[in-house]
Amino acid sequence: MPEIPVTLTDVALNLSHMSRDLAHLTNDLANLETKYVEADLALTIAYAKEYLKSGVEEENGRPPSVATREARTNIAVHDLRVAAETLKTRLGIVRKNIDTIKTRIDCARSGGALIRAEMDLERVK
Repeated sequence: MPEIPVTLTDVALNLSHMSRDLAHLTNDLANLETKYVEADLALTIAYAKEYLKSGVEEENGRPPSVATREARTNIAVHDLRVAAETLKTRLGIVRKNIDTIKTRIDCARSGGALIRAEMDLERVK
């Protein structure tokens, strides 16, 4: 469990660290989004090429059925699909981490406001 800041300096340092973490995750997100788009497009193109190629092959003098072509195509592009889905999952994880840090920043701001209010109350006494 993270240590709870007790002074305004602690709050400021904590916010600074979280802000830095948020910046790193935002950069990671941008890089992952680019990689995902590239992987997804590579999958789409590979699928189309493989599907077209599988229609040229003949079984017993006849073209293969649509189901056979789709199955062969899915097998051929499996590794590309796994790579794209893995990137998609990583994107979701990074987005959740970003949301968590944003929530933690909001909580730290509230804690800072509480410390300031307590300090103001002490001055009034």
